[in-house]
Amino acid sequence: MRTELYNRVVLAVLALGALVSTVITVNSHMAISTAIIFLGIVFPLALLGIAVLFFRTHPGRPQQRWWLISAFVIGMLCFGPAVELNSTMSEMVQKLDIEPDSILDSVLYSPMPEETIKGIAIALLVAGFIRVHHPVSVGVVGAVVGFGFAGIESALFINDSALRNLNSDLEGGGVLAVLRLITGLFGHSLYSGLVGFGIGLYFYARHLGLPARIISLIGMWLLSVVLHTLSNIGTTLPDGYFWLGPILSFLLPTILGIIVYRRSGKIARTTRTEPESESAPIAV
Repeated sequence: MRTELYNRVVLAVLALGALVSTVITVNSHMAISTAIIFLGIVFPLALLGIAVLFFRTHPGRPQQRWWLISAFVIGMLCFGPAVELNSTMSEMVQKLDIEPDSILDSVLYSPMPEETIKGIAIALLVAGFIRVHHPVSVGVVGAVVGFGFAGIESALFINDSALRNLNSDLEGGGVLAVLRLITGLFGHSLYSGLVGFGIGLYFYARHLGLPARIISLIGMWLLSVVLHTLSNIGTTLPDGYFWLGPILSFLLPTILGIIVYRRSGKIARTTRTEPESESAPIAV
């Protein structure tokens, strides 16, 4: 009980700091445009609706009524700290004279910091707030955290792109929002879901030894970083490899996202036999 209370206090303090960081970040990027601000509000709500559609009946979902909205909001709050960590990593890349747009640069700048921040948030959520007992359930929580993160990130992306290229009008921004929704649906939700599953294996796969659980945790985190990196590389390929961009940034995460979603549901249906406990039993 004391451990759960401690986890809740830690998450609450970190969430407050993340809220301040995210508000500052959004305020510094959001332009004064009624149309784009409107889209910036609607887009996260659309992703929240999609998350509800996907996971309200998923066999691996947690049982609390409020788990989904709390995971989504925490995902949104991860954005500010992730931006700060990305800035720090960018400065480190410059000091180390790492070639811009190289593979190492692509790994260090965005995927590694973002998946780490979201992973910490997922671990604290299931340790102190959301009661789960199965690795798939943690993966589901992670996927919703990813949806929340994508809601803020995409809203600011739409804002910046509309200002640069679309005169910040509602029609242009709306088209961009629809395209972003279609192409990025299985991006952060997939990456964070994999990280969450790795955390779930570490916490709850008690039939595995500690070394195997640690390897599973690190392996799933690395897989999410690799997939995130490939997606980012797909948007920066030279003209000669333009055809590879949609495969890396859209087809690959979409196909894998569908496979993981269906497979996770099957695993949860066949292995979930015990009721939810009052608190998350963490095995170390």
